Amino acid sequence: FLTIVANPWMGLGGLVAVWVALGYARWQGCEASMRPVYGFNALLVGLLVSSSHGGVVVALPLVILAAMMSCLFLTWLSPILQQTFGQPVLSLPFVLTASLVMLGVSPDFLIEDHSNYLMPWWSVWPDTFFTQLGTVFLMPYAWLGCGVWLGLMWASRYLAFLAVMGYRDWE
Repeated sequence: FLTIVANPWMGLGGLVAVWVALGYARWQGCEASMRPVYGFNALLVGLLVSSSHGGVVVALPLVILAAMMSCLFLTWLSPILQQTFGQPVLSLPFVLTASLVMLGVSPDFLIEDHSNYLMPWWSVWPDTFFTQLGTVFLMPYAWLGCGVWLGLMWASRYLAFLAVMGYRDWE
């Protein structure tokens, strides 16, 4: 829900990808228990593609193709992982699809990073910290990262402290 509020084009890209994936799952006659996995992986792929390629209008064909690629990876990998290792496939199709899409697309097609500077009085450290936390939702916005950190703070002060310490150690 936060994604659609913060960036409606990105949310629309995710919804188009889910629609394509669920249509593919129904067309292939997949089990009803696997359909949410198809939808979730496609949602992540749709959000990634539409966020890094300028919205759903520009990237609609790429969103559809990436969602189909995610479904194909899921169809191919699910029996292998289930029978060989006894493990569910989870987000592996998203990781493979995202890697291939980001490697295969020309850098000229990618949009620039649009970090917002709503609060210019902040120093560089909190701005980059909150921007990195905002990328949890695939959107590099400082105000969104601030909301994520406040959510961590509400859930557990210890988790919020670990987020700050992990960022400071990484930097």
